[in-house]
Amino acid sequence: MAHKKVCLKCRISFSISTNSEIENIKVVNCSNCNEKMAIVHHKFKPPKRNDLKKWKLVELLVKNGFLFQSVYEQISVGVFLKVDYPKNLIEAKEFVEKHKILF
Repeated sequence: MAHKKVCLKCRISFSISTNSEIENIKVVNCSNCNEKMAIVHHKFKPPKRNDLKKWKLVELLVKNGFLFQSVYEQISVGVFLKVDYPKNLIEAKEFVEKHKILF
């Protein structure tokens, strides 16, 4: 399953084609700015490069461990409901507080 490399500073993303490529990655630096890139789930759809509000949203989520993988909320014993990712920063702050798992 493919994933993506994302540079939050340059606001760019690149696909990673194979799981073996992902397993071999320790740290990926951006070829433009040399900053560390995040590895996110293949479901991530990058905003347009000039959409700063959306990129701030992406940055908040990624820095809090949400890499665009599926998130589920338990609604009753043994029953889980998939949660949609937030659409703006206000929703994102609530989302992070509610769904962040302490490691």
